[in-house]
Amino acid sequence: MNVLFVIGNGFDLQLGLPTSYCDFYQYYCKCPSNSKVINKLKDNINTLGDRNWSDLELALGKYTANTQDSSEFITVYDDIQKELQNYLLTVDSLVEQNVLELNATPESFFDGFRNPEKYFMSEISDTINSYIVEQNFNFGPGVLNVKVLSFNYTHTFEHFYNMPIPEELNGGDRYLGKKFHVHRELMNNASIWLGVDNLDQIENESFRQNEDIILRLVKQDIIREIGTSIIEDTDRMISTADLICLFGVSLGDTDATWVKKIGKSISFGVPTLYFVKEQKSFVSDNDRLVSQRRFKNGLVRKLENLGLSIDKDKMRLFVEVNSPIFIDGTENRHDENLKKVLEKLSVVD
Repeated sequence: MNVLFVIGNGFDLQLGLPTSYCDFYQYYCKCPSNSKVINKLKDNINTLGDRNWSDLELALGKYTANTQDSSEFITVYDDIQKELQNYLLTVDSLVEQNVLELNATPESFFDGFRNPEKYFMSEISDTINSYIVEQNFNFGPGVLNVKVLSFNYTHTFEHFYNMPIPEELNGGDRYLGKKFHVHRELMNNASIWLGVDNLDQIENESFRQNEDIILRLVKQDIIREIGTSIIEDTDRMISTADLICLFGVSLGDTDATWVKKIGKSISFGVPTLYFVKEQKSFVSDNDRLVSQRRFKNGLVRKLENLGLSIDKDKMRLFVEVNSPIFIDGTENRHDENLKKVLEKLSVVD
């Protein structure tokens, strides 16, 4: 059975890591700079806050409208790209040194990795299993050909995946056929890819003809410039999946190309487990079902807006809200971990 896990920043946040853009801004806005244009950007972030800067990539595309001088924007972009990489490399390093406390264990990670359907409402879990049995998929014990498409820069997934499988969960082989970081993984000697999906998301129209801007800010152009094998490999990962698990991914506009490709598989009826987060507690299972339906309809509308035709009777999209998958039940230590990262970077007040 070919299983595709698509993970985003919500995976790191679920485990207690301070990897949101809002976390990063607490570091970035305190970094000293002699550049007027960089300080102007930081003032903009501080003034407008989450309302405009919750999605850094989309905000950068809009921020191009603040200047007609491409060299000024390049100065801003290069600085924020460099500092985001520095911040996340620090997080990665502290995870590997076990300085940051994660609310996950090898047991909880591998259980979610091997049995994601367990973390749905019981009746929905039964429905997922029934459908998989009908399709003669080998799910659970046995060989799982797992591919991972990560929208993260960090190596949190690899941190756990490279650990030995707990004996009580070692009921079969797991084969990691392919893993790919869509935005490029963290490396000291290579820049991360930070930007928008397409030219239309660059608000300053004059910049849409500027190659210095395009090959910094438009992720699809960067990938095409590097080589089509990346596109072919990821397309194959998506198109051959028998089951798709979406966890912690915003499926936002700045990744519209990838969302459309995954959406095609969903529209073809590939069973898809969609784990989402909502900042609320549910008073009943009925209340939870209302939230699940809202997220499902929201994703369908997003895919339809991307030009896909969705047959709801054919679609096998299962939604779970605030699932405890991957975690061990201990307290999320996000705030403590953020403080440790900022202390390491010497920007704590």
